[in-house]
Amino acid sequence: MRISIIGPNTPIPPKGWGAVESLIWDYKLSLEKLGHTVQIINIGEPMKILNMIEEFKPDFVHINYDDWVPLYPYIRYPCAITTHFAYIERPELMGPYKERVFDVFTQVKPTVFGLSDGINKVYENDCKIPSDKLYLNPNGVMSENFRVTNTPKFSDRSIFLAKVDYRKRQCFFQSIDSLWYAGNIVDHRFDQSKNYLGEWEKEYLYDNLTDYGNLVLLSDGEAHSLVVMEAFAAGLGVVVSEWATANLDISKEFITVIPEDKVNDLEYIEKAIIENREYSVKNRNKILEYSKQFDWTNVIQNYYMPNIEKVIKNKKTKVAVCFIGTSKYLNFLPKYYENIEKYFLPNATKTFMAFTDGELDGLPDNIIPYYQEHLSWPFITLKRFEIIDKAREEILKNDWLVFIDADGLVVDEISEEEFFDNDKSFFGVHHPCHYLKMPGHQSFPGSFETNPKSRASVSDEDDTSTYWQGCLWGGKVPDVFKLIDEIKERVDDDINDDIIAVWHDESHLNKFFIENKSNVNTLPSSYAYPEDFSSQCNFNPKIVHLSKDNSKYQV
Repeated sequence: MRISIIGPNTPIPPKGWGAVESLIWDYKLSLEKLGHTVQIINIGEPMKILNMIEEFKPDFVHINYDDWVPLYPYIRYPCAITTHFAYIERPELMGPYKERVFDVFTQVKPTVFGLSDGINKVYENDCKIPSDKLYLNPNGVMSENFRVTNTPKFSDRSIFLAKVDYRKRQCFFQSIDSLWYAGNIVDHRFDQSKNYLGEWEKEYLYDNLTDYGNLVLLSDGEAHSLVVMEAFAAGLGVVVSEWATANLDISKEFITVIPEDKVNDLEYIEKAIIENREYSVKNRNKILEYSKQFDWTNVIQNYYMPNIEKVIKNKKTKVAVCFIGTSKYLNFLPKYYENIEKYFLPNATKTFMAFTDGELDGLPDNIIPYYQEHLSWPFITLKRFEIIDKAREEILKNDWLVFIDADGLVVDEISEEEFFDNDKSFFGVHHPCHYLKMPGHQSFPGSFETNPKSRASVSDEDDTSTYWQGCLWGGKVPDVFKLIDEIKERVDDDINDDIIAVWHDESHLNKFFIENKSNVNTLPSSYAYPEDFSSQCNFNPKIVHLSKDNSKYQV
């Protein structure tokens, strides 16, 4: 499997401290050991992140920095996000994070790989994310990296291993003589002259953590603490605050929880540390056995990969359906919408982009209106690529763009399997007149534009074996914007030279498809079934091109 992991734009692996960065690196090493291919994207530019994902074409994308949650709607691949923010379960301590990040989860409602059941409950209750989009996905630890000794060198010492900062609260416990500290210092209230071991590099941690009797972590907020699992892997029991108990079996005697109402009772805490240490030193085998569940191999096989497989299986294709209906064409919208919802890609999530100059009241939630003034014929059709481009930002949240003429009526069920070809970026429909070899269509030049001054012109050297109808086309997002951008430019260049291609937008579409034919999925003419001469058709309709009095519409 190909997996993209998005990081926080800080060094990976970390040069010093950095739990998230360490976890991402461990993911990479562990997944590659199991035969998967991992891409780490660790830059601070959103568009570059999206482009790198598109180039890699992953099976799954894992966002490990929740500031990137606004990117979630624009990622076309199965995707989940993990938050490592320490105060997810303590909204009163969120501060600016709430508006900047947390509230965005409520708007976006992404799939979440939560580090604990408690975190997932917060997202379910506070952000209203459906429970079927919430997966328990704990952190892991590289157990094989740790030296383990049965008899610790400093059996009478406990270690508080963490960044020395306000959240971890080390400065409040320095009166405990047997408690030692390691970590880079941010909280300058901390007295470095007492029991301070300096900042440990990761390799030093792997080799020396086992020499202490137990680990202490009394922070006021944690997601799923990496250092607690590292302690278990080194054979240490733990004394933790109630905010650091994620995924722990607190019935174990080598796990001691300090209630928040006891966090200022130094006598109580010291006694708890000593009792835990004495038990833990004598029962290292029990601790090491318990630690196996947090090993990355176990976490990936029992949580991560099954979760990914479920997300992939449950991902619905997101389709942007573009409707252009100005003036009288707006009258087609109700039936257009009804039949597409009923028959067209019934298992996909469809969002309609409705470009119109008319009044739209009481719209379903999946119709997004865009004002479009009515342009005189043929500009309303010639400029349709420019019109659709107005919705680029919203369309980019989808997997596919589908344009169907306002007078196109879906009359039979159409599945994703029959409609989309994942190996091709674009699709169009074989013009029924060309397919039926009707006069003016059966051979070159037929309906093709041949004026060499037009950007839509083709020649007898081009492959003109297929002529596509302009009533139905689309492609993968964002590939289809290559089509839109190119045709927009060609149409404008023609107009500037006082040239209008013979069949307007359709002529330009055919030129582009001829140039990119190997990447075009050509749908049969049943997807453009002409109501006007249905008696001549030898195929069953999927989408009917309705007959109308063009003199009343093409104005």
